[in-house]
Amino acid sequence: MVKTLAVKSLYYFVFIFIGITVFIVFQKPYTLHVTDKNRALATIIMSDVKSYDITTNGVVSFSSADFVKRYANYDEFDNVRLLRQNENGYVESVSAKEGILKKNLLKLKKDFRYDRSDGVTLRSEEVDYNLDSKVLSSQVDFTLSNFKGTSYGKSFVYDTLNGVVQASKIKAIMKETQK
Repeated sequence: MVKTLAVKSLYYFVFIFIGITVFIVFQKPYTLHVTDKNRALATIIMSDVKSYDITTNGVVSFSSADFVKRYANYDEFDNVRLLRQNENGYVESVSAKEGILKKNLLKLKKDFRYDRSDGVTLRSEEVDYNLDSKVLSSQVDFTLSNFKGTSYGKSFVYDTLNGVVQASKIKAIMKETQK
């Protein structure tokens, strides 16, 4: 009796095993689409990136980013920070939460900040910098401040080589100097 019960139990387990195996064989396998076919994959991903520009005079500039992703046609940066001393001796600091470098155009987005050691500051949500022509521009609201006052505007173009600023729809608040 015990032997027949053991044989019957074995038949049930074998029957269930074969049934599950046949069921699994005819199932459609799971597929996982990791990327969208239209989106490029980064060829290089770097974290905690730091770059120093060193000349015979010492460190001329410092740049860093939390993450850099290099694609075939462009680079993406997270939490970009740049620090340099310009030709006039002022120390300049630039930061943004995101950056995209495509050919000769650097686009800095989300909380762009420019500070210079003489008190000049520039704030905007998005700024473009052309590396060839050295022109800084923005088509969104900006705030420009220095020791003389504060200017608010809708867009600007700043030619860094000639020191010429063109801005549209500005509102300026000038500080009165003490005599």
